[in-house]
Amino acid sequence: MFLTRAGGRGIIFLHYAAQTANEVNAMQPEEIREQELPERPKYKKRLEKAINEARYVEATWLCHALMNQRVNRLIEGYLSACPKKPRFSPSEAPLATRIACVQGLIEADYGALAQYDPTLLAQVKQWCDQRAQLVHDLTRLDRYEGIDDVIEGMARNGFELCKRLGNENKKVREWMREAEQLPAFPQGCGCEAKQRCIKV
Repeated sequence: MFLTRAGGRGIIFLHYAAQTANEVNAMQPEEIREQELPERPKYKKRLEKAINEARYVEATWLCHALMNQRVNRLIEGYLSACPKKPRFSPSEAPLATRIACVQGLIEADYGALAQYDPTLLAQVKQWCDQRAQLVHDLTRLDRYEGIDDVIEGMARNGFELCKRLGNENKKVREWMREAEQLPAFPQGCGCEAKQRCIKV
């Protein structure tokens, strides 16, 4: 994947090769998750460093990767209770579909998600839509006026959203560690998918 870094008057295309590791079961103790997923704190620190060093385009890519990972973490926590048929394709459902899945369970007061911030995922989806538009704008020279400020604003906003996602997800993991079993899926959660969002 190629990463774009905006700075001053120029746009420099850098070769970017950050790869997200597979997540482990959300029911496992925190120390086991940290041991099996050392990349997680590494990329959190990398994002913070990119913000502090004004590498805002790299920060937006890292934000998107962390948002994608953290939405999957939520889904992995309750995937075994999902009544949809298993997903055999290694490709995931679009992020918007996965966010809608979690939002439906939040609205249905499902398990730990009953206490999840109901506005957060809508803001994440909006941020992702804005990022997609930004990527499109970077292919148009007539859109470059003021684009450095736009990228900085997106990076800083995405950084805050990632922190909020991490805090909300931590509450869910703590609830799941204490739960003896996952509750049954609510009827009419609003999901129209024919199969599960992700393959685990």
